[in-house]
Amino acid sequence: LVNFVFRIAWAISLYPASFGIDNPVMMHYLKLPLNVCEVIRRCMWNLFRIENEHLNNCGEFRVVKDIPIAQDYAKAIKIHDEGSRS
Repeated sequence: LVNFVFRIAWAISLYPASFGIDNPVMMHYLKLPLNVCEVIRRCMWNLFRIENEHLNNCGEFRVVKDIPIAQDYAKAIKIHDEGSRS
């Protein structure tokens, strides 16, 4: 519900005339609260994504420091498979 309301606030900040706000002075004062709503919405979804990644990663220990390039990918998979078998 909060996401829906904040999405509407974002749409109002993009197209105020389509929501019946034709007064530029009023839009000047609405801009800050609408943008704050968008920042809160994005932070909320980032927390959900981080929590989801943590829950999916918790038992699998998928933490990597480097992303292998194409040539080393097969070698990295082979090393990972050998490590998981022992």
